[in-house]
Amino acid sequence: MSPSKVSNISFDTFSNIVDGKQRGAKQSHQGINPVTGEKLWDVPIAVQQDVDDAVASATKAFKTWSREPMEKRKELLQKYCDLYMGYADQFTTLLCKETGKPVSCVAFSRWKQGDLRSKTDLNSVNSLHSKSRV
Repeated sequence: MSPSKVSNISFDTFSNIVDGKQRGAKQSHQGINPVTGEKLWDVPIAVQQDVDDAVASATKAFKTWSREPMEKRKELLQKYCDLYMGYADQFTTLLCKETGKPVSCVAFSRWKQGDLRSKTDLNSVNSLHSKSRV
């Protein structure tokens, strides 16, 4: 496991995540690689209760998140970005299979080279935060 990875993420077994917990579904959709016709993985289809539960969880989480100081938010978002980018190769492979696009057309290959960090300039968050408090 890479030092930037704190856990293993499966890129061929999927579930819905609600309130930080994996959730299956009665129905699923199976993706197909549009270039090869290869059957891919099953993806669970959420139902209204899943959506309602996710909204309730997000509403509850927002109460805590909204009280976090801006610097702490920026720190946490940067940690998320760093962890996310630790899986750039796996996301690239996933997107190539799902879309049939070559690696050169998949955005993660550019993000891995540092473009994501410039796209997620957390200093701009201060500007947005200031404007929302007016």
